[in-house]
Amino acid sequence: LYVVVGSQVSVLLGYDLGIIAAALDSIREYFHTTDAQLGWLVGVFALVQVIGTPVTGMAANRWGRRTMLGISATIATVGASMMAAASSFNMLFSGRMVTGIGVGAGLAQAPVYLAELAPSRDRGFVVSQIEVFLNVGIFLGFVVGLLTRPLGSPLDFRAMFALGALL
Repeated sequence: LYVVVGSQVSVLLGYDLGIIAAALDSIREYFHTTDAQLGWLVGVFALVQVIGTPVTGMAANRWGRRTMLGISATIATVGASMMAAASSFNMLFSGRMVTGIGVGAGLAQAPVYLAELAPSRDRGFVVSQIEVFLNVGIFLGFVVGLLTRPLGSPLDFRAMFALGALL
């Protein structure tokens, strides 16, 4: 059970990577964005993880890794909800930034958390599950993108992001 909980942040990362590809055309159509804006929308997710990662490391040393995993999941959920409800490109962009901070914060703690919980004989296997769950998330993102595409813009990208808030 702790492997699934600890690896949930990898599912979120993979899911976000999977759905953004499917959502870009609808986002462009609905918000009338430029290629540069879409590029920044995709890239800012990774850029802000640079912020979430070191901050959460210091915070986890003070409040604990499990607490920080919960906080990071909450931040990512808020960001995904912002994206699903976005009424402007700026709100969508802000939601993507918030999601990236939450995912980056969780990614910094998940491997250490899992390694601390796993018995020494199982540690390598347990920590490697982070990569497995990342790929599960990517697959889920692609499937959700495919299934929501017939809804058309903006319902398709809103549904993709809303489902991300539920993960």
